[in-house]
Amino acid sequence: MPELTSTREERAARLREQLEGARPRRGMAQQAGAAANVLWGVALHAAARLEAGQELSDLEAMLATALARLLPGDEVLEMGRAWEQVRARGGATPFPDRITGLTLGDSYSLADLRADLPAIGKEVLAQPTTNVVRVGDSGFPAEIDSEEFVSACEEVGGGVTVVLGPEGAERARSELSCELHLPYFHCHKSTGDSAFGGRDEIYWTMASGSDQKEQHIYGSPEFGAVEDGDRRSFPAGAGLFIGTVQEVLFVDIECWEKDRGGFWETIKDSLFDVAEACVDSAVDVMEHGEKEDAALAALVGIVFAIMGALLDIILGNDDLIQHRTLSFNRSALDALVDQRGGDFHFKGEGAHYTLRIGARKLPSHMQYITLDQGSSAWSGRYNMPGMHSLDNPGTTTTNGLLHCVVRPPGTNRLDFTSFDGFEWSPPRQEILSGAMAGVGMASTSGGMTQMVTVNAALRPATYALYADGDLGSSESGPMFTTVTPDIAYAIFDELHGVFRPFGSDQLVCSPINSWGGWDDPVTIPDSAGLLGPSLARHNADLHLVHRSTNGDRLKHHVFRNGQWTSKGFLNDHFSTHRPALASFDGKLHCVYRGHNNINLWWTTWDGTAWAPSKLLAATASTGPALTVLGDRLYCVFPSHL
Repeated sequence: MPELTSTREERAARLREQLEGARPRRGMAQQAGAAANVLWGVALHAAARLEAGQELSDLEAMLATALARLLPGDEVLEMGRAWEQVRARGGATPFPDRITGLTLGDSYSLADLRADLPAIGKEVLAQPTTNVVRVGDSGFPAEIDSEEFVSACEEVGGGVTVVLGPEGAERARSELSCELHLPYFHCHKSTGDSAFGGRDEIYWTMASGSDQKEQHIYGSPEFGAVEDGDRRSFPAGAGLFIGTVQEVLFVDIECWEKDRGGFWETIKDSLFDVAEACVDSAVDVMEHGEKEDAALAALVGIVFAIMGALLDIILGNDDLIQHRTLSFNRSALDALVDQRGGDFHFKGEGAHYTLRIGARKLPSHMQYITLDQGSSAWSGRYNMPGMHSLDNPGTTTTNGLLHCVVRPPGTNRLDFTSFDGFEWSPPRQEILSGAMAGVGMASTSGGMTQMVTVNAALRPATYALYADGDLGSSESGPMFTTVTPDIAYAIFDELHGVFRPFGSDQLVCSPINSWGGWDDPVTIPDSAGLLGPSLARHNADLHLVHRSTNGDRLKHHVFRNGQWTSKGFLNDHFSTHRPALASFDGKLHCVYRGHNNINLWWTTWDGTAWAPSKLLAATASTGPALTVLGDRLYCVFPSHL
């Protein structure tokens, strides 16, 4: 947990003000109406039920886990007590009656949320800080924010925008692979708070997620001495979203007067499982006939409210210019991509900025680079004919062949190809239907190849993969997950699978028997993270590296003598994607996609320490895979450019 910049007393006072409806007008928990505070109310109710020893519902458990990642456990329980005291005497006015009417014996589940979403959406739509924009047949509008909406958001510090495509637009049949990138922002008027006159120090924080379980977080560098009329460019590779969308994309953006440190990342990280569940609920509501604008307004309204409430309590809002949450349905996003982006206003605290969000479709072809034994220079990039993906690829070697399996964009199938050191075989399509994520692969010393992915039931599933691309029977893992798992074999030729269960930030390990079946999972200590892990056998030990919850730092664990131990963080190595591991030339190699950039970076472990990272001449849309074939290390990745 990053160090808290506020005191416990300050947070308790802000919570009391929120519960009593006494926070300042710009207090974030009040911007979208009482109905939107359903998640925040359920989170506090869950804390109260937790102290009372009640069994939590699925939604309550997710929210309680999120709070426990942000604040000390005893403080979370204090928040629950404060909620119950105010609720029991008829307070908690900024919260919906549906939640304040719950007693300690009453639970509130995801099923309850789905049932309540249409009514929540109607109330959110009625707020002046909610703007519904309908894209016409002529394309995405040049100006999306009305003057009335900008003024309303300025007064209370933020707002909600729902962007819908043309009336009667045909439902998309496949996923859209796209990137929302950040070219620049424009300062119309600075706050003028600087001692040197009208100059600002501006800092942007952003998070996004789609209905395809794609997630992205970005925190900008601090832009100093911003003056009226300035246009400042973001660093190369700065992005709001990169991935696939089928029906819905939502984004959350804050413009600050100064850098608020890394704690906002932890807040957003902790809420990703909750946000994913809300997206699923909104899509489910729309599929059952409810109006799209109400469902999407409910989605962005409740995520906006809980994000804002937590930011308000933990960080305060003195330096906030504006907080905005937006959702795009698929046809609106298509229009945004066709126009290559749009401008969005942030106005508050006397300042006025517009943020340019660029949009483009993503290439998805697979590429690879190589490193020869004894060398420190990687090759240039090579294409893999006919192979396309935006997910983590799976690679392994058996019998002198390098095998690669990927999930192509817009499909739930897996494609398979092999490489003999000279050329790739023609891709074999649809070796598996129902795949929902990327792939992890491993081969035993006996030549048996196993691969693991997430199946349509959202469980990690192993498959025996034969050289001709045929599959053996599958075995589903014991828990639900939505992120790419991985497998590797360790001592005694035993396969191990590692994955992150849905609703938990801890990784678990399950040995996999020769039939592909999963044994009972064991939690890996100190393994809090968001994405799937990467595994590799090195010097008879099993090594794991994953993106941690500590500012996206990569963390290293070792499995030895039947136990997992943490080796600590990789110094100065950060990533927002799953890394790749391989044992080669006497060292453990790790290649990863950079933190808030699209570049691939490389480091090695000599058994004692990780070397400083080196920038590779390759860009990727997600994390890579590493595999050794002969005396050469191969790095396979979905190309970004």
